[in-house]
Amino acid sequence: MSFAKAQTKTPELNLQEKKSPAELKKERREKLRTEKTQIEEQWSKRDCDTMKGTRQTYSQRQEQRLAMFFETPEEADNRAAKRKSLVDHDHRKRKRHSPKPEDLDFDKEGLLKEVNEMKDGDRVSISFQMAL
Repeated sequence: MSFAKAQTKTPELNLQEKKSPAELKKERREKLRTEKTQIEEQWSKRDCDTMKGTRQTYSQRQEQRLAMFFETPEEADNRAAKRKSLVDHDHRKRKRHSPKPEDLDFDKEGLLKEVNEMKDGDRVSISFQMAL
């Protein structure tokens, strides 16, 4: 054992071994990572209130959320599981990815007639007409 190493082992001298640049970088990253997760936890607690207070739309909030921090796959799985449990316990509404059928206004008989008149191999063109 070298004299310098022996001095670091003596507690009265309060000497420490110099850390390598890789170790310093690792410690710095770990510290920043823990701070980042703490900040993100605080944001997520007030997330919806902030969004509604600033009159943001959901898509604007989503864009801002993605720009502010990166979400790891594990964090995304946790968020999705949390939302699913809230939906399962009726604390949150289930997302609808299409409008309610009773809100749609279309000519069902005309559509059926048009489909039945089609021949195999006919091209289908979709056109939407908004009813006002």
